Amino acid sequence: GELTVLPELLDGLDLRGCLVSLDALACRPGVAARIAARGGDYLITLKGNQGKVHAEVRDWFAANAFALGAPLRPVFDAFDDGHGRLVRRRVFACPDVGAFATLKGWRGLEAVLAVETIRGVNGAGKVTAEVRRYLSSAKLPSEALAAAIRNHWRIESGLHWVLDVTFREDASRVRERNAARNLALLRRIALNLVRADTSLKASLKGKRKYAGWDDTFMASLIAG
Repeated sequence: GELTVLPELLDGLDLRGCLVSLDALACRPGVAARIAARGGDYLITLKGNQGKVHAEVRDWFAANAFALGAPLRPVFDAFDDGHGRLVRRRVFACPDVGAFATLKGWRGLEAVLAVETIRGVNGAGKVTAEVRRYLSSAKLPSEALAAAIRNHWRIESGLHWVLDVTFREDASRVRERNAARNLALLRRIALNLVRADTSLKASLKGKRKYAGWDDTFMASLIAG
C-alpha cells in the first residue's frame, strides 16, 4: 500500500511561506499537491524509484547539460576546497518544465534541476562525479534553489549518520519497498520525538533504548 503517514502529517501543518525539502521516499505527485494545498512550496529529490519520471528527466539533462557540446549553461558553478578535497558543484535548470510529459500531473511545478557534484581527493588523482535531480514548485531564482539544495544535503547527511548510530538503519534487512518507506518515516518521527525530550539526560541512542525498557517513558515521548 501507499505510504499514508506523511500526507496525514502534512495536513496538520500550516506551510505558508515555507519551502519543504524532502528526499526521494516522498517523491510523488500526491505529496507535492498536499504541500501546495497547505500554502507551501516543495523541493523534492528525484531518484530511480520514480521510474519513467526519473528516466525522462535523466535523459533530458544528459542530452542538454552533460553531453559534449550540450547547449545548457549552469545557473550555478562553484568550487569548495576543504578537508583535503576539491569539490565542484554545477546546477542546471530546465528552462521549460513543460518539456517533460511524465511531469504533467505535478501541481505547481516550476523548476526541474540537475546538480552535478565532482569530487577529487588532493594528491590522489581520483575523481568521482554524481548527478542528482530535483523538482520544485518555488518561484525562486535558481541560485536560491541551489542554496536550498545544498542545505538539504547537509541536513540529509547528518540525519543519515544519526539514524545509523541511533537506529542502525543501514543494518535493516527490510527490502520490500513500501515497508522500507514506512519504517524510514517512522524512524524519523521517532528521532524527532526523542530529540524533543528534555526529561532524560541521555544520548539519542540511550533514550531510544530506555523507551523500549519503560512503557511510561515511551508514552511520555509520544505525548510530548
